[in-house]
Amino acid sequence: MTNPGDVILYKNYQFKDGSNKDKLFVVLNNSDATYPCLVLKTTSQHKRYDGATEGCNTGRKKTFFIPATWKECFQADTFIQLPIIIELPIGPLLSASFAKNIIHIDTLSGKCLSLLMFCLKKYKDDIAERHWNMLFKTKK
Repeated sequence: MTNPGDVILYKNYQFKDGSNKDKLFVVLNNSDATYPCLVLKTTSQHKRYDGATEGCNTGRKKTFFIPATWKECFQADTFIQLPIIIELPIGPLLSASFAKNIIHIDTLSGKCLSLLMFCLKKYKDDIAERHWNMLFKTKK
């Protein structure tokens, strides 16, 4: 199972355009039979994010920048792409293919995850209500 802050490698992930590539994601929630696994894509391709500062970058950049110097889970400067949240169905995560196609790489520190979630809250209008409620709605 995955936990918030887990960095996972999804081997041969299929993008909306039909292309496939290994991709790193950051898990945002605890998933179970009720809730799918919510993730954000990462990239180390800085061209699109030139001028980004450490941490939250709102406005046109829409990224959370984790420099390699933070000594988090990434060996290179990494950008977590906001605010597009992707649902990974829980079924595949629980299947035997999990061990083959989805690999746990590392886990963000609690501080880094808190900063990321605080940043994500700035995009409430851009996040589907269903996802917002799974991530931020206080459970009673």
